Amino acid sequence: MSNQPTYPIYVISKGRYDQCLTADFLIADGADFHIVVEPQEKNLYAEKYGSERIYVLPFSNLGLGSIPARNWCWEHAKANGHKRHWIL
Repeated sequence: MSNQPTYPIYVISKGRYDQCLTADFLIADGADFHIVVEPQEKNLYAEKYGSERIYVLPFSNLGLGSIPARNWCWEHAKANGHKRHWIL
């Protein structure tokens, strides 16, 4: 059985570059995923998780919770031909 998902996995994260438990568990499982972060935190997350796992949002500090990031993930998945996706 493969640990690679049928649909893309997005982990939305802000301010947890030093303790992103969801990413840590996915790495331990060998799952393919991407961490979605705001531009000002890109380097902090990339240092720990690798730049190949990082997607950078086109906005920062909107003060609207995770909804804009979730919408970005949805649009990204659709633009890449996926009918479904996971957001953690």
